Amino acid sequence: MTSVTLYGIGAASGTLATAGKFATGTGGTGSTQNTKINNSTGWGELYALGNAGSWSGAGSEPAPSGNGWLWDVTTLEGQTLTATTLTFKLAVTGSSGVFCTAVFHFRLYKRSSGGVYTQIIDAASASTDIHNTTTNNVTASGTATQTAFSTGDKLYLDMPTNLTANSSSIGVTLNVAEPTSGTTGVAGDVEIDGIVYSAATSHLLICDGFGGVFS
Repeated sequence: MTSVTLYGIGAASGTLATAGKFATGTGGTGSTQNTKINNSTGWGELYALGNAGSWSGAGSEPAPSGNGWLWDVTTLEGQTLTATTLTFKLAVTGSSGVFCTAVFHFRLYKRSSGGVYTQIIDAASASTDIHNTTTNNVTASGTATQTAFSTGDKLYLDMPTNLTANSSSIGVTLNVAEPTSGTTGVAGDVEIDGIVYSAATSHLLICDGFGGVFS
């Protein structure tokens, strides 16, 4: 079995241009990607590459949009993700004027080359108060579903977020801390701990011609 920790980078994935990407090492330079929330409540999404548009304010958790983070490598092809406990970490601040309460969801998927998403986990944080430019270190954890990866499949993370209260003024944003270039991340900014995978196994069945089947 192999374990890996992933760190988010706010630079576009080569496979999915709307998504950021992951690194497996640290040493990157901290920066931010900003998602505009205005004075909205309800569901929206923190974009890996930032979003200057309006918060959707939906009444329910949205479907995957492709604006999260993609582990844009072939490492998991032919591998099986083990059902282990995963821990997610996020460093998020508000711009001046932000006074809101949010529950952050960390959803991990297998994304096929054709854009089909198979959910592995949906881990929710505790309700978190965001005030002005204070940095909030958000965490969540849960057990992953064992998942087999085939050719073209990649690991994808998104962060749908439910703003349950918001007394902010117009034009404010939530700022996700992450490098915006390079090939290494920053510990604790956007991080997934506990990923374990192993090669998929197959069994040879031998029939002896007398009705017995052995594996």
